Amino acid sequence: MQQRRSVHVVEKMGGGNGHLSYDKEGKAPHHVTTGKLSQMTLLGAAFVIVIQGILIVNFYTSGYGSGSGFANQPQRKYVHDDPAHPWHWVRENPPDPDIGKKRDCDGRLYEEMYDYFQREGWIIFRSCSLQLDEERVLDPVAEFTKSIEGDRIVNAPNKQVRELAVDPDTLEFIEYIHGGRRTFPYQTLNFPKGTQQRLHSDLVHFDSQPRALMTAAWVALEDMNENNGPLRFFPKSHQWGTWDYDEVGLHYKYDTMRDQAKDQENYGYELEDAMMKAGLAEANASEMKRGQTFIWAAALVHGGSKQKDLSLSRLSQVTHYFFEGTDYLWQPRTSQITSGKVTYIHLVKPPCKRQFLGEGGGSEPIFSCADGEIASFKNNWKAEF
Repeated sequence: MQQRRSVHVVEKMGGGNGHLSYDKEGKAPHHVTTGKLSQMTLLGAAFVIVIQGILIVNFYTSGYGSGSGFANQPQRKYVHDDPAHPWHWVRENPPDPDIGKKRDCDGRLYEEMYDYFQREGWIIFRSCSLQLDEERVLDPVAEFTKSIEGDRIVNAPNKQVRELAVDPDTLEFIEYIHGGRRTFPYQTLNFPKGTQQRLHSDLVHFDSQPRALMTAAWVALEDMNENNGPLRFFPKSHQWGTWDYDEVGLHYKYDTMRDQAKDQENYGYELEDAMMKAGLAEANASEMKRGQTFIWAAALVHGGSKQKDLSLSRLSQVTHYFFEGTDYLWQPRTSQITSGKVTYIHLVKPPCKRQFLGEGGGSEPIFSCADGEIASFKNNWKAEF
């Protein structure tokens, strides 16, 4: 029999939206506002669908069952336990059991958060080191972000912005939920208001080689609410692949793909339609509190909600991170993979390989290339990664 997991939406009094709640196995650590879907059943065996005329293999599974056609498949806990999955690298090493016993400053156990992140593709984390550094780091970053003219600033030349991006507890937790692989920051963005950005996967803008060695951490610099344009996202969408232009068929559907603004709009429409056809329920981060960090998997589909009250701020900082094993960074949006045309945006010199004691690799890592990238990030802001 194929395994099933249901997602139920509990309706709130007096409103059409509700809260996402899971069964005992998949209990959510935070309430998040959901869309109109009342119940969604996800099959435990991989299946194939057609979206926009493109054949897509859905990797979603909680372990292949013994149903017809799947009896000889290996048992897998997560979709990306499949070696063919682009996010499989996260599961190549087991999570550190000692770090797993730690708790974040909201009291949640790391090992439980690990499991939730693998299944859902996102987690809300509160760093204890950042909480201790609130006056020295968080307060100045919030004030700086409040002063920004325009909708954002990329790679702000600000000491506290850099320090927030390399917060020790955040880096440790990111590495823990990504199989212990060392990480380093690539880019920061600070937002004074909601972006109202269309749906996207970060992997369309920048990716690694090998693919998907990336994550992002979005820090709330003030309390979020339904009116200031909170982050919107689709839980479990990271399980389906990369959601880049080629995967959704965008390079082939439109004759020209040179106008970035129009490209982004078309891409957003394609993803809205794909999420609906895939039966994935929307959620948002309207209940996040100041100092909490929303961490998402590389391919999680997300965007900005409509800002209902334009007089409100939505102070936040997002940092995109890459991991050991990165040879170079490239931009899938402007590349044509099938014809071998790749837009390179950064060659890691030398390639950021994992380093271990002993010939042929040992069990204890020594100095990592991530250490060098972090030092460069902290000490020479204008040096491009």
